[in-house]
Amino acid sequence: MDLTTYFLNNNQTFIRKSLARNRFFVILERGAISQKALSHVLTQFQFWSNQRHTWYAVAIAKSGCKENTLSQPTLKALVSQIQHLIFGSKSDIAEQCLSYLNISASKQESENEISFSTLRYSRWFMQHFAIENRTFPEAIASLAVLELAAVHRDQLLLSNFQQQFGLSISSEHAEYYESDGYHIFEKLMEPLITHYLNEDNRLSLLEEMHDSVIAHLAYWDNLLDEAERNTKYHYG
Repeated sequence: MDLTTYFLNNNQTFIRKSLARNRFFVILERGAISQKALSHVLTQFQFWSNQRHTWYAVAIAKSGCKENTLSQPTLKALVSQIQHLIFGSKSDIAEQCLSYLNISASKQESENEISFSTLRYSRWFMQHFAIENRTFPEAIASLAVLELAAVHRDQLLLSNFQQQFGLSISSEHAEYYESDGYHIFEKLMEPLITHYLNEDNRLSLLEEMHDSVIAHLAYWDNLLDEAERNTKYHYG
């Protein structure tokens, strides 16, 4: 098995198991989340998603650290790919799901403030990779696995909203989201696999990727907790 396939399969298995244990997605599949709570979770997720480009900017800044050992051609290829992601299209799945909820305009308007959980998670990447011994390749791998996690996360969102709320999405549209996530994962991982990975750092890179998935899914649970408590600690 080549390393690209190894990293893909290992992370997909970890993501699927993590989603199967995640409280938000478990309750969503049971149909036991109120529309009001779903509105809060998805609206806050949109807030985070709309500023996710700042995470890519942090990764680019990390590329200039003295600890970075990648060659200049590899660096340029990765930075170019990240810049493409910054200005590329973003998934509108959360927006589509929100449009199928029976939530009044006034209630949706009340959600238009960033919550504490979103504020904290928005800062997670910068704080996590600000530590000197965390490397540029680890930051890239973290971004790559989040693109992969988005494929499986969005598949669950779509399937549950189709069953519970009658969401309609073309198979071509759904396939685009899926193929795009896999494509980005491979584009980001290929230079690392070719020019960075060895027996000494392979497991530590996997652990870093798993930690990123754990942090992302914890964010969804924290948003659900906020909605259930109805205490969002708004920051204007």
